[in-house]
Amino acid sequence: MVLGLLTDPPRKFLFHSAEQQPEAIPFPLLPQMLRIADKYNLSVNIVDALNSHLFAHIDTQSLRVYGLACQYGLPGIADAASKRLHSPSLELYSLEEISVIPTAEDYHKLLRLQKLRKKRLEELLEEEAIFPHGYGECWTHKDYTRDRWKEARQSV
Repeated sequence: MVLGLLTDPPRKFLFHSAEQQPEAIPFPLLPQMLRIADKYNLSVNIVDALNSHLFAHIDTQSLRVYGLACQYGLPGIADAASKRLHSPSLELYSLEEISVIPTAEDYHKLLRLQKLRKKRLEELLEEEAIFPHGYGECWTHKDYTRDRWKEARQSV
């Protein structure tokens, strides 16, 4: 595999998901390829290309991408992956699934980020008016609609 990476390096992609580019390196191969690139200190071009392939799997493998990004010191990719880990909540993942996160510190950061994002979303919802500046307000149903909006915000 090392020889393959050196003689035929992957090309760097500028896309956002593996579904958009079917020629992305399949996710099961990426951990081993990243390990080899790190172990043998392969060129920056090869590492950047592998990182772009890793980024392509954020939508479908968010937790595993987060774990690899933390392991290999890729804060930008880790941040992007963490943004897609808002649901389900981390406590709902199995121990096997969570074990892809390399350190307790990385897991703790993700927990705190998830909690902070949830809190901020709740604050945004609480502040959001159903009829900003009266736009779209129906005089006949405005009280009923406001009550339903209040209930909906609280339930979320």
